[in-house]
Amino acid sequence: MTAIQEDQGADKARQALAETKNNGVVANTRPTLRELVATQQAEIARALPGTVDAARYVRIVQTELRKNPRLMECSPESFLGAVLTAAQLGLEFGPMQQAYLVPYGREIQLIIGYKGWLALMNRSAEIQSVSARTVYANDTFEYEYGLDENLVHKPATGDRGKPTHYYAVIRKTNGGRSFAVMTREEVERHRDRYGKKGGKLTGPWADPEQFEPMAWKTVFLRAKTWVPTSAEAQVAQDMDTRVIKRMTVDAEPEVTEPDDDVVEAEIVDDQTGEVKSQSDLDDEEWVRQARGE
Repeated sequence: MTAIQEDQGADKARQALAETKNNGVVANTRPTLRELVATQQAEIARALPGTVDAARYVRIVQTELRKNPRLMECSPESFLGAVLTAAQLGLEFGPMQQAYLVPYGREIQLIIGYKGWLALMNRSAEIQSVSARTVYANDTFEYEYGLDENLVHKPATGDRGKPTHYYAVIRKTNGGRSFAVMTREEVERHRDRYGKKGGKLTGPWADPEQFEPMAWKTVFLRAKTWVPTSAEAQVAQDMDTRVIKRMTVDAEPEVTEPDDDVVEAEIVDDQTGEVKSQSDLDDEEWVRQARGE
């Protein structure tokens, strides 16, 4: 695509935003991202692998918007950046749990789940298989690193007790293998360090039912450091948990870490009791009121 075509694609996206603003929508209300998704369906289709149906993918994205209205408060650039990047990687949101759109302040993080990493690794000619398991207190479990690395896990019958460890094993097509093990306490420390924003758990870490697959992802990423990385996996590594801003597939993405100074809060009008939308306030005013200043 030429630079002129790229600029035209970005201009169309911006025009869609401007039209949405002027189409009977109150001036201080954010544009409807659902309409932006519909307008940019062709751009999303260009990002997707040929085996993925673009119309279905767009419906999944729109469902995510309905499920989580807070996404509507986020910038169109970070929203489209996350959607287009996931589409380029061929990863789906929603029930597939391959990727997640996580709102934080006015930006959206793209988080790749364990199933997303599994899908990426299964496409690699270097990888024969990937497996991740949970170890329980009553299981037989032994492992050692060093010159003769070994791992033995025999699940107990009946009551297996509580989870104690998580591990991932990557088998390579050349016969080699790599594995990593983490205790539950280590996973919890990782979760609290990287999964909290503003003192609260966010994204899949905030859902107790997602703890196990997120633990598998965490330990898998440790094991992955010892295997060859494809270009696609490297892109995923660079984009995972980041804020990605762009309006077209061919635009150079602006990739940043989420802002830890963002305040997550509800602001209530003292007079009416109405909860204010973050889009009703500029960034400085939002942070000031959220802090009670």
